[in-house]
Amino acid sequence: MSSDTDVSRIPEPDHIGVIVKDIDETAELLSSTLGIVFHENLRNLVADKKLAVGKPHRFHAVHAKLGPIGFELLQPLDEDSALGQFLKIKGEGLHHIAFDALNWDEVVTKLIVRGSKILQGGIASHTANVNRWADWKTGSGGIILQLAEKKVEGGSKAEGGTILDIELGETKVEGGINISPDADVLRLPDPDRIGVIVKDIDETAEFLSSTLGIVFHEILRNLVYEKMTVGKPFSLHAAHANLGPIGFELLQPLDEESMLGQFLKTKGEGLHHIAFKFSNWDEVVSKLKRQGSNILLGGINPWGKRYCYFKTKLGGMVIEFDEKV
Repeated sequence: MSSDTDVSRIPEPDHIGVIVKDIDETAELLSSTLGIVFHENLRNLVADKKLAVGKPHRFHAVHAKLGPIGFELLQPLDEDSALGQFLKIKGEGLHHIAFDALNWDEVVTKLIVRGSKILQGGIASHTANVNRWADWKTGSGGIILQLAEKKVEGGSKAEGGTILDIELGETKVEGGINISPDADVLRLPDPDRIGVIVKDIDETAEFLSSTLGIVFHEILRNLVYEKMTVGKPFSLHAAHANLGPIGFELLQPLDEESMLGQFLKTKGEGLHHIAFKFSNWDEVVSKLKRQGSNILLGGINPWGKRYCYFKTKLGGMVIEFDEKV
């Protein structure tokens, strides 16, 4: 990894963003099956003023917390916007990781120099504690980063708010989404890590290290997953880091026909899954099956622990459950 002393250092992630087709149906499903509590429901948000890059666009948003990190669902209302095009081309699923960037100019300069592409951004004229914001696609790894330059008052970072430039004139702000949970609702622990699918693990790890200061503490080569209960055996390279309280992993599939390889082939590089660990494994898997969840892949990993990947019925989210022992 690069040892560049001029490397930018991004703070802990603020939230994870998911693009969905129907925000109400997806929020209801995630609440009733996974116990996710959405505390804020924003309608008809409009990003149209002081946009330096991208087209004006409208969207719905709902917000929740997954332990220490925020979680938001976004439903684009304009197909030709950056969010709408993501939905059209890649479908529902994980979209971005968001960070506050007090060292805005330094971070942006490094992203540009290393070939990152700005998708949309501008001045947050309707959000009191944010100056500038932008969505970036990294030059390697296809990760969408949402950066916000938070205003600082009295030497401390302003808290709360959203990083988007939203026009509140026609916006309907509703309360949380209260759903009666199913008897088989799962109670998620804090997320263990975020997973990213990449073409070249060394290139992406070096890029993220030299531009954003992400330190990968291990790179594992040629891991073989051969003890399968669902899906075919597969192999991969993996690199692990920490983003504050949450883990971060890069996965390079080595088998095109595997579930991970097919994701790379059909959707390209980018955010793939959120992982959680459970000590009550058998109970959790039984609930997943009763809920009718689509288990994509599962078995025993190279460390002798059980795992499975499943896709939510709505929202296109891939979630990994690991056995905690």
